[in-house]
Amino acid sequence: MTRQRNYGTIENPNMRDITLELTDSLRDYMKILPDLDFGDFETMRLTPDKPNSARIIIPIYHYGEEVGTITAILFRSGDGTGANTTYKLNELEIYRYLQFKDKPERVLPRKKDCIKEAFFPFFSIHDNKIYRNTVSLEELSVDNPENPTMIIHACHLGDQPIKYPCFLKALKNDSNKKRGRGSERIQLTCGHFESGKRFGDPHAIVHTLKEPKDAMQVVGFLSVNRYDNPLVEILDKVATVPEDIRTSSDFF
Repeated sequence: MTRQRNYGTIENPNMRDITLELTDSLRDYMKILPDLDFGDFETMRLTPDKPNSARIIIPIYHYGEEVGTITAILFRSGDGTGANTTYKLNELEIYRYLQFKDKPERVLPRKKDCIKEAFFPFFSIHDNKIYRNTVSLEELSVDNPENPTMIIHACHLGDQPIKYPCFLKALKNDSNKKRGRGSERIQLTCGHFESGKRFGDPHAIVHTLKEPKDAMQVVGFLSVNRYDNPLVEILDKVATVPEDIRTSSDFF
């Protein structure tokens, strides 16, 4: 009999069972990335020194050769990936909802040196239930990369924030172990349009949702640094540009 997993609480997440769920989710993602596989990785670890809750590095292989790594991160409300490596807090205007007393640099966009970065919306956890492919995070950038004055909204990754809590509520009583938003999907946090114009650089990813307060989100980031990496062609086939960026000429 299969043991029922206990994912813990937002105050005390159970990293062992969350990592088991991450492994299952990765297997499903490899089905849409048939030339890739993932290697062994350790249990996710809490990261109190960082502005996000937990993480682990996962090696990715192409026909047996390591071609990259996925950084899987557990986000709780308020978590972010920003740092003061590109900008300082006093250099940019920051909206009130993005201001934090603890680790305020979490919202500061960072310069991206990669060619492109893929985003994997693995799952959310709410009331000890898993919601596959159902997350909602905000990508932040700056108003003008050449002469920035303020942090701006760039796009939403995963689901739109107004829809996300509705999906959790609607799917709550779904008996399917893989309840969630349909099939696996991959988005780009940064890259180039067909025109060659760069988007998503610089950026930070932040969990800005206030409700539901006790929901955790597990996502992954895969950066590609060389054009001769087979990941370039593979991601070109399966990864999409977030709708907010595709439909707006105001950013990047």
